[in-house]
Amino acid sequence: MVFDGPGADIDQQTDTGELTANWDGFTDNSGSIARYDWAIGTTTGGTEVGGWENVGDVKTATRTGLALTVGVTYYVAVRAYDAAGNVSEPAVSDGVTVTSGGSSGGGSGAVLASSVTQWGITWRFAEPMPVGQFCNGDWWVVGPVEIVEIEPPVQTDGAGRVLNGSM
Repeated sequence: MVFDGPGADIDQQTDTGELTANWDGFTDNSGSIARYDWAIGTTTGGTEVGGWENVGDVKTATRTGLALTVGVTYYVAVRAYDAAGNVSEPAVSDGVTVTSGGSSGGGSGAVLASSVTQWGITWRFAEPMPVGQFCNGDWWVVGPVEIVEIEPPVQTDGAGRVLNGSM
C-alpha cells in the first residue's frame, strides 16, 4: 500500500513545493527487499511530475522543489526490488489533491490532515484536523487538537536540554 503524506493517508495538501509518501506491505519470497523506487504523476501510475527515483531501502520519501498546481491530483507509484534485481509491479496511492491555502488562520483555506511536517518534525493528531499554512510556510491547526506522536521523539541530552520539543 502507498499512502500520500508522511503518516496516515491524506487526500489534500496545500504545499505546492513538495510531496511526501510512505508505503508498506511489499514482500519477497526469495529474500528481503533491497530497494524501492518511486515516481510522481498526474495519472495513476504516471511519471509526468517526477520519474522513477531509487530511494534505497527506506519506506518513505519526499521530493522537494516541485511546482505543483492547485486543483490537480497527484499520484505516487512505488516499486520494490529484491537482491536478485527482480522488480514488483508498481503500487499506486489513491492520490493527493493540492488545494489553495496559505491563509492566516481561522479555517479559511484549511484542509483536513492527520499530521503536519516541517523542518523534519512530524506532529500526528488523534483525528484529522483543519490545517493550513501561513505565507511563510509555517503550519497552523484549528484546535483544540490532541497530538498523539511527535517524530522524531522528544529527547533530553546530557546537559538536560530538551531536543525536538514543540510549543
